[in-house]
Parts: sequence; C-alpha cells; structure tokens
Amino acid sequence: MKEDIIGFIRVMPPRYTEAGQRAAMAAQNITRVVAVTARSEASIDTIVLMTRPGTIIAVQHALLLADPRRKRKKGGTRKAFWTAFDAIEANGGTIWELYT
Repeated sequence: MKEDIIGFIRVMPPRYTEAGQRAAMAAQNITRVVAVTARSEASIDTIVLMTRPGTIIAVQHALLLADPRRKRKKGGTRKAFWTAFDAIEANGGTIWELYT
C-alpha cells in the first residue's frame, strides 16, 4: 500500500517562504500539497478534513501548524498548535516534521 502523504505549507515571510517549503517537500517527493497563503482559502481545517487513518501530514516545522492569528488570544499559538495536532491524530493521521 502506498503511503498517503499530504504536505502542509503556511507562508510566514521572511523565514518560511512558499518556495523554501515547496523545495523541502520536493526533496522528499511529496506532490500533494496544501498551502495557506494570503491568497488561499485553505486552513488547518482543510488538512484535518483530508486526514484519514494512515495519512501522514508533512510540514517543514511543526510550529507552522499553529494559526499565527491566535497570538493575542487566550492560550495563544501554543493552544492553536495543540488543537491542530490533536485533531490530526484524532483522525488517525501522523505528523512528519521535515526539518528534523
């Protein structure tokens, strides 16, 4: 059975550019990619909906799973990260951090 790998990109310039994250995904032969940019309507919810048992979610850095707009809310980005992490695992997915 071929592994189901989905790449997740959240653009946060200048450090996490779309081109840099796509290059990291291409180096691992990941072709299915969902990108969260200023122009896209995708979000972490899109990834959670796509996750099935056995799905691997590839991300350059795990912190990119967190919504940066949550910084000033209670729990902040840490809570947003764990919410996304738990939702992916609840659907049977695994997170693969490409940087490590």
